[in-house]
Amino acid sequence: LGGPIIKNKFWFYGAYNDTYTGQHIAGFISEKTGQPAVYYVRLRIPTLKLTYQLNDKMKLETVGQYSQKFAPYRTGNQFVPLEATQNQKTLVGLGPTAKWTYIISPKMTSELAINRSGYWRPTIPRTTDVRKVDLTTTQTRGAFLENYRPPIRWQCNGSWSWFQEIGGKNHEIKTGFLGWWDKNYTRNDGYPN
Repeated sequence: LGGPIIKNKFWFYGAYNDTYTGQHIAGFISEKTGQPAVYYVRLRIPTLKLTYQLNDKMKLETVGQYSQKFAPYRTGNQFVPLEATQNQKTLVGLGPTAKWTYIISPKMTSELAINRSGYWRPTIPRTTDVRKVDLTTTQTRGAFLENYRPPIRWQCNGSWSWFQEIGGKNHEIKTGFLGWWDKNYTRNDGYPN
């Protein structure tokens, strides 16, 4: 969904995606009930973009997208029942972003941008039971490892383009820069008990 907020000056664009996939895996059950469990993943992705025309040669844009991924039975299979799976809830963020575009002349443009992205991914145990793995069959019981990972990146970039006819053919001569700063750590709380 999109359109003007102020005619010829300010526009918006919005989107929302909700995706679910689920399947039965042979032997994947709830140990508590003994019933087959559905192995599923769900994605929810809202997006918003705003564009503002400063004048006939300059515009500003910003985008935000925060995707949620629910993978509550990650690692589940015939040897790892529902209660022993990795319960993963991930939030992936793109934004805020800011981009400035300048049309210097009909043959020359320039852009500057700053972007933030990252994800926040906790793993949550379903039980406090001691983790046990049979080394022969790989049959697994007990709580999954608890941890938290939040890597973040700030990125800045700029470019300059010159459109020129050389030797009877159209060319774009372009130069620019790209830089980023990363922060990444994992807090590992380990297995309960």
